[in-house]
Amino acid sequence: MNYLFFDIECSVVKQGDSSICSFGYCLCDEQLNIIEKEDFLMKPYLGYSNSILETVISYSKETLERQHEFPFYYQKIKNLLENPNNIVIGQSTHYDATYLSRECNHYNLDNFECVYYDVADIFLNLFNNDNYKSLKDEGLALNAKSIQSELHSSLEDALLTRCVFKELSLEFNIGYKQMLLNSKTIGLMGEENHFFDDFRILSNNMSKGSTNKKLFIGYNKRIKANVKPDAKLRGKIVVMSQNYEKTHFREMIYISYRIKEEGGRYSIDSKFGNYFVSSPLIDQDGNKIFDPRMLNRKKNSKLIDIKEFLHIINFNDEECMKFYQYVLDNNILLTKDERNLKKRLFLKERARILKN
Repeated sequence: MNYLFFDIECSVVKQGDSSICSFGYCLCDEQLNIIEKEDFLMKPYLGYSNSILETVISYSKETLERQHEFPFYYQKIKNLLENPNNIVIGQSTHYDATYLSRECNHYNLDNFECVYYDVADIFLNLFNNDNYKSLKDEGLALNAKSIQSELHSSLEDALLTRCVFKELSLEFNIGYKQMLLNSKTIGLMGEENHFFDDFRILSNNMSKGSTNKKLFIGYNKRIKANVKPDAKLRGKIVVMSQNYEKTHFREMIYISYRIKEEGGRYSIDSKFGNYFVSSPLIDQDGNKIFDPRMLNRKKNSKLIDIKEFLHIINFNDEECMKFYQYVLDNNILLTKDERNLKKRLFLKERARILKN
C-alpha cells in the first residue's frame, strides 16, 4: 500500500467557484520513502485573482498561461486518486475535493471517486487543539524541517503534508496505518463530496459557509423535543445575534433544542423573529461591533439581552456540554442517509487498511 499526499492551488477562489492552476503530489511507499513527485501546472479557465498571484502562490501568470488546461492532466490525476493501492491524504482536503469536482463539471468530465483523509484533522485529534490554522502552523508545532515560504506551490505543500504526517507518527509513537484507523475524519470524493469530520466540529466557529453552519442549519430543521407543560416560548420564533451565533456552535446546538422544549423554534432569519436576542460585542478601540441581523430585524420583535434569554431557557454550561457530546456520539448532526453512508465508509476503509 502506498501513500499519496497531494495539494492544489487555485488562481481564483470565490463563493461557489474556483479555478485550479496546479496539482502537486508525492507518492510514497509504506515507510514514506518518496517513489515519485511532480507538480502539474495548468492554465486556469477562470483567469487570475491579482491578490492570489501576488501574495499566495509561487507561480507567475506568464508561466501558467503557457501550460495545458486541466483536461490534459485529468487521466494522470484520476490514476493517482483512484488507484486502490493508494491512501489519499491532503490538508483541509475537502476544499481540494470541491475544487476538483468543479473542474470536472466545467469540462464535462466524470468526477473522481476516491476516499481521502485530512492530515489537519489527524493533527487536531492527536493534539486536541484547534488553534493551529494552517499546514505551516502544524509543521512549526512539530519542528518539521521542511517549512515552505509564505508563497505556496502545490508540490511544496504536498511534501510538507507528508512531513507533518511522518512527524505526528514519531511525536505520538503511532504507526501510519494506526493513525488512519484512529481518525474520525474521512471524505468521499465523487459526484457529491461527502465529508465526515468529527474533529473539525470541535471548533466552536459557525461562520457563514463553514461546515459547522451547514450542519447546524440541517440539525435545527430536524431536531425534535418534548414540549414542556409550562413552555415559555410556545409558538414563538427566536433569532440570536449573529455576533453570538458565529462563535458558539456547541451552545447553539443546545439552545436550539431548549427553544424546542419551550415550545418555540429557532431561525437564522431575523425578519421572522418574535424575539431577537442581542449580544453586543466591543472591538479593541471600544466601539460596538455591528450585528448584520439587526438590519432585517422584525419591527415588533422583542429585544432581549443574551443573559436574560439564557436565564429564560434555564441554560446550564454543564448540561450544554453533556448534550453536545450526546449529539456527537449519536451522529445526530447528520441525516439518516449520511449516518448510514458514514458507517459503511468507515467499515470499508478499515477493512482496506487492515488487509494491506
